Amino acid sequence: MPFVKIRGAQIQDQTILNRHIADNAQIHESKLDIDWEGHYHEALSKKKVVDYVQVSNQQIEAGFSILDVTSILSGNNPTTSDPLDAEGVIINAPKNKIIVRDFVTGDPIVTLDGNGKAKEVFGRLVYTPEENNGGNIIPEKWEVHFFYKDENNQEVPYSFAETTTIDFQYAKRFNLDVVGEMFAANEKFVEGAADATAHLNIQQIAKDLYANFQLNRDGNPTLQKPIQTQLLEEIDRAQQEEQRLENLIITEQTERQQAITQLIQDLASTVSGKGASLIGVEANANYTGTTLQQVLNDIASRLTYQEQNGGAEVEATRSRDNDTQNGYFVANQYNTLEERINSIEEVADREFAEHDAIKAEVETARSSFNNLNERLVSVDNKNTEQDNRLTEIENYVSAESVKFHVHKKHVYIATGGETSIQLPNGEYFQIGEDTLDVYVNGALQAKGLNYVEVADSQNPSIGVGVDFGTSQLAVGDVIVLKYINNNPQKTF
Repeated sequence: MPFVKIRGAQIQDQTILNRHIADNAQIHESKLDIDWEGHYHEALSKKKVVDYVQVSNQQIEAGFSILDVTSILSGNNPTTSDPLDAEGVIINAPKNKIIVRDFVTGDPIVTLDGNGKAKEVFGRLVYTPEENNGGNIIPEKWEVHFFYKDENNQEVPYSFAETTTIDFQYAKRFNLDVVGEMFAANEKFVEGAADATAHLNIQQIAKDLYANFQLNRDGNPTLQKPIQTQLLEEIDRAQQEEQRLENLIITEQTERQQAITQLIQDLASTVSGKGASLIGVEANANYTGTTLQQVLNDIASRLTYQEQNGGAEVEATRSRDNDTQNGYFVANQYNTLEERINSIEEVADREFAEHDAIKAEVETARSSFNNLNERLVSVDNKNTEQDNRLTEIENYVSAESVKFHVHKKHVYIATGGETSIQLPNGEYFQIGEDTLDVYVNGALQAKGLNYVEVADSQNPSIGVGVDFGTSQLAVGDVIVLKYINNNPQKTF
């Protein structure tokens, strides 16, 4: 016989309780009335995630440390790092950190701390809410403030040395219910991540530095001395060598000037062996001696002899012992000196007639002067003026020891941001005479195109520096100024 069974129709509504259902009872999903879609959206909306949102191609001017991004972020809900259930753009530390990259290269932007170590530049997002100032509405403001960490790991404001175009990413909190499938697909870079461009840049730098190289990935240097140290040492060695050579030149110039001064003093001295004894003369049969002093002594001796022996000389001159070289006067014995003089006059009279042309030339040579002697005196006076001028020049050279043409060089290592360079105090070059060459990191700069010469405020004919206009030097740039001193020349 069959069992008696309870039919479902016999069970009243709302009479079976949860305890009547066995723990291992399997209830088909179709028998349950549950709003799975609603629970799904509710669960996702309560789960919050933070994602970086990227902004590209933003320009910040040189000298600025703050970038206004109000036009980009206006309308967003500002929120804080905590609590975690608030959605929107995070505006306080630590999650308001902004990751920054160079727009062109995709590389981080770096600067040097106090120990000379490279530190990455980052930003902090700062939000100022709208304010009602006595009826004057001051709108909200979104700004990125830029920093780097110093050697003590403290955040230090950073100002861009030159106008730079950047990409940056800011943190924003979402709930999972509103994000789409491409939610996390917009990131181009993240903090601390390495990319191919960075690796290629490292290889490029290694090739430029070493030609043949091997990257062993241990982070340790392969050179005993850094390139910067080697360059600084080489610059220091070159400067020391240049100073040594300059000292040698100055010493030689001093010694030469002292020798010239000593020679002038010796020529003016009356001490035996100096003065006229130092001046040589050409050999001549009419006098004896090889120095001016010896010739003067010979002439003085002859004059003394003539003064002391005048009578004997007269007796000897009454007769001509031999014909003269040109035959005008022949050898003869005269009774008196008068006879010999008359003979000379007769011969001279004949010869004077042949010298009319010479006389005419003498008259012409006399020119507008009363006589030829006046003209000769005029010439002597002009010669005296020339002698005085030469004496003035000699005295100037003796007294001044002037360097008329001196090559010099000034080396300067930029600390970053400079737009002009000044020569050391007292140094200068000639304006507009192409006496200045400017090199930046070994590259010759063009005057008027890359720089202009800076004139001295008191003397515009001399230059004391250069101005690069709006161009700024970067940290570590080596600037070499090669210039020429042309000391003012004396007019005689």
